Amino acid sequence: SLGRTRSFGLLCRPAGPIPLLQHGPSGGCCTQLVQENKLSPLRNTFMPIYIVSHLRLKRPFDKDFRVIYVGPLSGPSSPDDFAVTDAIQSPHMADKNKSFCELTALYQMLNLHAPSKDELIGLVHYRRPFVQGPKWLCRIIRTTQKSKFTRGISNALLANYSLTQRKAAVLLQDHDVIVPVPVRLKTSVEERYMQMHVASDWEKLKRIIEVQQPDYLAAFEQLANGRSMYLYNMFVGRTELMHRYAKWLFPILESLETQIDISDRDTFQKRVFGFLAERLFNVFLIKHTELKVLHLPVVQLFNESVVAT
Repeated sequence: SLGRTRSFGLLCRPAGPIPLLQHGPSGGCCTQLVQENKLSPLRNTFMPIYIVSHLRLKRPFDKDFRVIYVGPLSGPSSPDDFAVTDAIQSPHMADKNKSFCELTALYQMLNLHAPSKDELIGLVHYRRPFVQGPKWLCRIIRTTQKSKFTRGISNALLANYSLTQRKAAVLLQDHDVIVPVPVRLKTSVEERYMQMHVASDWEKLKRIIEVQQPDYLAAFEQLANGRSMYLYNMFVGRTELMHRYAKWLFPILESLETQIDISDRDTFQKRVFGFLAERLFNVFLIKHTELKVLHLPVVQLFNESVVAT
């Protein structure tokens, strides 16, 4: 199983190593591991859920959200006052976005926010919000935004049922992390990856796990042989937990980066480290059975609903 889970599905590369992740003016790094796993009450303060995007977006409907621009909109400053970029503060890994995808945003987010058991942080895609409602509601949201005549209905539903930081703070009183409802596959996770991507990348990743993180090998095999997984590298959780995850994740990807040449790959296959990180997030959650994982559905939006014109 993917950790101790509860589902709300019925409710609706330039060469070089990944830099040392710091946070705030006092420094520090994501390699600082906090062993304490006990849940603690969340402060009545709200750190943002970041919306990662390579396109310029409309202003989010709620102040709980902050946009983080990547790719062509990355840089030392943001074009919008409601947004930051994955290069707004050093160190960063913004130049790796074509292969690391939303992980360049995650890296910057954790650079900006120190680990804390009392504060939340989240990452969602610009077209994939978490929705706290039934599946039929997700279908209505998706259907009504197809036309400019009914898009107002969709936007109103999103404003009422999208997961905000305030709603997440309530849900995470009894859970550690919110992730998308897992997708079910027709084949194993390993077989699916080898069909869709470069098979040798998977084998190289497995060897790195065996050498660097042998305690995670059983969890890796469980995921590989299973037929379900969380997608998108999306979450809402305590900053402490996400720093722990980053400490584990990025050294693995850094080692893998030295073994994979992506220079001749097409745009899709160059996203290898983002794809493999999706699987590794599952491995991390499988290994840490003490974590209480909450599933929420994700709705797929159209660009017209969120992209600035």
